[in-house]
Amino acid sequence: WNLPNYPITEAYGEYDANYPKFDQELMICMSCGHLQLKNQVDPNFLYSLDNYAFRTQTNSKILKEFEFIQGFLDELNLDSGKIHALEIGSSNLELAKFLNQRNKFKSFAVCDPLFTNQDKVDGGSIEVIGKLAEDASEEMKRLGINFVFGRHVLEHVLNPLSLLENILKN
Repeated sequence: WNLPNYPITEAYGEYDANYPKFDQELMICMSCGHLQLKNQVDPNFLYSLDNYAFRTQTNSKILKEFEFIQGFLDELNLDSGKIHALEIGSSNLELAKFLNQRNKFKSFAVCDPLFTNQDKVDGGSIEVIGKLAEDASEEMKRLGINFVFGRHVLEHVLNPLSLLENILKN
């Protein structure tokens, strides 16, 4: 599937002939069914406040996902009072609020470039890192992050392996 010089689909608003277009191509492995984009749009462009309009909607399906994640955390049997948690790619903050209220972590932070103008949310109980996770090493160190999770994130990262190495290092 090849869409050369094509606009991104989440650009809403009046048609602008000068809006950037990108070569978009979807590749598939016929042996295993793995799908992957051939080209990736620069995350600094794509996830800027001007260009990214998607927000996860809270509904019964999403709440089941939240409960599934909570069940996984329960199975880990963590001492939540020692956890400095970080959610990467928090979109609408609903998962962060859900988990923060349920788990009583020592501290909780979110990292998402969509929140560049905020420093705390949910009554001040959630710290905000308003940048790409790839650029948040100093904040992770400063906050003492020792538990990181993300839902529907790695496919949006330019270099997932580098991000994971950076998280482990910090």
